[in-house]
Formats: sequence, C-alpha cells, structure tokens
Amino acid sequence: MATANFGRGSDADLAVGVEGEDVGSVENAGAVSVLYDFPSGISRTGAQLWHQGRAGVEGDPEEFDEFGSALAAADFGLGGRRPTSPSAYRTRTTSSRVWTLRTRGR
Repeated sequence: MATANFGRGSDADLAVGVEGEDVGSVENAGAVSVLYDFPSGISRTGAQLWHQGRAGVEGDPEEFDEFGSALAAADFGLGGRRPTSPSAYRTRTTSSRVWTLRTRGR
C-alpha cells in the first residue's frame, strides 16, 4: 500500500497492491488499484486498476507474478508540479523491474 497525491486534488490518495488478482484467464497475475480521496473520503469512484497487459503497462501478465506485491510512490523530481505516480515492483520473471504508473487523476 502507498499513499500520495495521485490525483488533481490536494488530498492523499491510495494505491493498493492486489497481488492475487486474476487478469483475464491468468491466475494470480496481480494488479495495483488506485483509489482517490474526495472530501467525503476515499472512494471507488474513478478508481483505476493497473496490471501488465493493460495499455500503459509494459509486459504480459503471467501466473503467480504477484505484480503490485510491493509499492512505492514518488514525485520523480518534478517538484510537485505533476501528480505523484505509484510504482509497482516484482514479477515472477523480472524481479528487478519497476513500473511507473501514470495515473490520470480523478
């Protein structure tokens, strides 16, 4: 789990690793769910689900990849001018890879 401002508001949003998520027919490939904070609290409204095989995420999902089993959030040197991006680490075949997920905001 990682928290940061992934959206356009000033509140902290939430990225949650769903390492056991099935992607299509691929069991336990893993994913990252990004939930945005609104004045009423964290909401599924506008949530995004990121996984390999989705546009913007390199690679193909594989069984038991555990994509999203480790998360971090960072500004990547942009000085706060753009939303922070969650990053996912680890899959079964590329254990030293980091994916930066470019969220669209809420």
